[in-house]
Amino acid sequence: MKARFEKRLLSNIAYNAGIGSIEDLPYESDKFDVVFAYCYLDFMETEERKIALEETKRVLRFGGRLLTTYLSPPDNLVERVCVFLFTRSSFLSKGVKTIQVESLLKQTHFKKVDILHCSQKGLSVDLAYAEK
Repeated sequence: MKARFEKRLLSNIAYNAGIGSIEDLPYESDKFDVVFAYCYLDFMETEERKIALEETKRVLRFGGRLLTTYLSPPDNLVERVCVFLFTRSSFLSKGVKTIQVESLLKQTHFKKVDILHCSQKGLSVDLAYAEK
């Protein structure tokens, strides 16, 4: 994933790509303008999510933005069926579960929280945008 990310990034953009625990980021506070976290909250339990969001907020600069994707509660019948089959197939889902992120972002005092629903291959995936 990291190699694909770096390959697609333009060379004139300054970035820091790392792999590690979202609950204990190895970066100083107020370091990043944007954090993109791909499908991590839906693998965690409620308390872990709160810790992860607080840690993400810590490393964001004032006005910094969090972009994250996650498996959301399904909107329609096709999504309900796909999510049911996906989450029941442990070899596919690996413990992922549907979650509501908007309230967690607001509890963590993120501002300007926007959620965009973008179904992918029948799965109910949402993109959350939040500002510090």
